[in-house]
Amino acid sequence: MYSSISADKAGLGAHMKSLSATMVALQDSILLLSEDFAALEVRERVMKEKFEEAKKLSIDIMTRK
Repeated sequence: MYSSISADKAGLGAHMKSLSATMVALQDSILLLSEDFAALEVRERVMKEKFEEAKKLSIDIMTRK
């Protein structure tokens, strides 16, 4: 019976290590996604600024004629 309890403890320990590794991997993935999302927000802002600039230039060109 004692060996059964020891085996159960060892199995539980292995499962906990695996769960811990999975949690670390998930945290890393969430961090990477967060960084990607922030980069996309910056790109979106830059694109909007460039669009507004192009729109103004287009209006300037059309009103000069």
